[in-house]
Amino acid sequence: MEMTADGDKTGEELVQTIKNLNRVTLTSMGAVAKLQGMVARGLDPTHQDCLVVYDTEPHRVLTGARCAARHIGLWMAEPVWLGAMIQAYRNGELTMAGHESAEPFSESFDVLYTLDSDGIATIPMFGGMIKGDSKFGDGVNTLRSRRALAVAANDPEAKAIMLHIDSPGGTLAGTMELADAVQETRKAKTVFAHSDDSVASAALWVAVQAETLTANATGEVGSIGTVAVVQDSSAAAEAEGIKVHVVSTGEFKGMGAPGTEVTENHLAEIQKRVDAGNEFFLKGVVKGRGMSPSAVRELADGRMFSAAEAKQNGLIDGVMSFEGARTALVKRVRAAERERKSKSAGSLRTADMGLRLRECE
Repeated sequence: MEMTADGDKTGEELVQTIKNLNRVTLTSMGAVAKLQGMVARGLDPTHQDCLVVYDTEPHRVLTGARCAARHIGLWMAEPVWLGAMIQAYRNGELTMAGHESAEPFSESFDVLYTLDSDGIATIPMFGGMIKGDSKFGDGVNTLRSRRALAVAANDPEAKAIMLHIDSPGGTLAGTMELADAVQETRKAKTVFAHSDDSVASAALWVAVQAETLTANATGEVGSIGTVAVVQDSSAAAEAEGIKVHVVSTGEFKGMGAPGTEVTENHLAEIQKRVDAGNEFFLKGVVKGRGMSPSAVRELADGRMFSAAEAKQNGLIDGVMSFEGARTALVKRVRAAERERKSKSAGSLRTADMGLRLRECE
């Protein structure tokens, strides 16, 4: 999608306008260069649908260890998806996604949000969620999503924000901070969220922080819970004649090492960590949806609900298409603008009346 702004501006004026925007340092001079190239080729960027705001944070090329660290830990994800991803990785079916550069940094301009003619900043959140980029392709970088919220909140052209979500969830790391960022952004702008097909687990934690959450009719909502998977491969190692020794400073230092036994104490410790992380999740849903803790706990067994069921049990506000959700948000924005104008006019009339009364005294 190309970039556009005020339809009355020429291409050259548009380029200068974007350069003058306060957000330009947080968006993309590369995008400005793209506009300049369009103008040079005789194309009119003002005929496009929306402004695309890019991220200019340089992305460090990920080593295997650096990337793996972002995937390891507690997960809040729909289990069928998570199991399929793990199996695909084991089968060697997950290919690296363009991180083979030998340069220490590679600069790319990823989309933070799109800004349409109604002033709606739409932030895309598609795929698994992790705290950073992954070598295994696109997903939701929760750090970038937080930047998108911050930039949109301070964008004078953005009247409201829509989170457009299709995500099975992701890691515990980074999710709470993104959920808190949604709540904080609501102090500056109206924030809606809409799910197309799936808003599960960690993605749901984030989505419920929006003022209004909707989902498409065939979509699924839920998978509230936290999971950790640990394998006991000690029998397999023994069958191969391998005995693994873990030399550590404590019973739990080194638990889960390949080829070692996972003891009942180990499982109890992992369960304690899972439960502790999950409590933050449950409190997030309670806060975001305004539900009672007991009501949330009844739903927090990992189940996915149809959109209709999710509306009935209070997890979402409505069942509709993305276009329907966007229309509802535009109506909310316009109603708020009318209310502000009405209050402003009322204040002016009151001030004028006070002045006249003083003149009559």
